[in-house]
Amino acid sequence: MEINKLSSQAEWRYGNKGSLVVSMAGEKRGLWYNFETGESGNLLTLIHKETGLPFKDTLKYVSNMIGNILLPIDTNHAKNYSKVET
Repeated sequence: MEINKLSSQAEWRYGNKGSLVVSMAGEKRGLWYNFETGESGNLLTLIHKETGLPFKDTLKYVSNMIGNILLPIDTNHAKNYSKVET
């Protein structure tokens, strides 16, 4: 999908009429809205929707895009923090 001529530094627009807007600045930075379908979300949900991948595979895809900076979770360590002592 090519960026639309209606785009600016603050908003990247896609589609014939610029109906898909990705906010690049301000309070809505990192969010998108599709005026044709009424759908919206963050960049992860947009990539998930556009690729059609299962969510877990979308996370792997994005991790590869940004240089594998996501670290594996130590599940034993996470379980220790999820317990509430009484």
